[in-house]
Amino acid sequence: MKVLIAGSTGLLGSTLTRVWDGSIHLEVIGSSSRDVDFSNESSCDRFLDGTQPDFIVNLVCLSSVDRC
Repeated sequence: MKVLIAGSTGLLGSTLTRVWDGSIHLEVIGSSSRDVDFSNESSCDRFLDGTQPDFIVNLVCLSSVDRC
């Protein structure tokens, strides 16, 4: 089973990626803003078409107060 962790470089995402990546039942795909522009529908569609995950864990956020 493929699990996409969107926001895998954040605190929770990096922990889940590390813990779940050792599971023999899961193929973990980590992604961040360097891999895909999550604010752009076409970019997300292309990325999802290429990776074909079974489940998505969405941990994407903008945590910079100045940028918000």
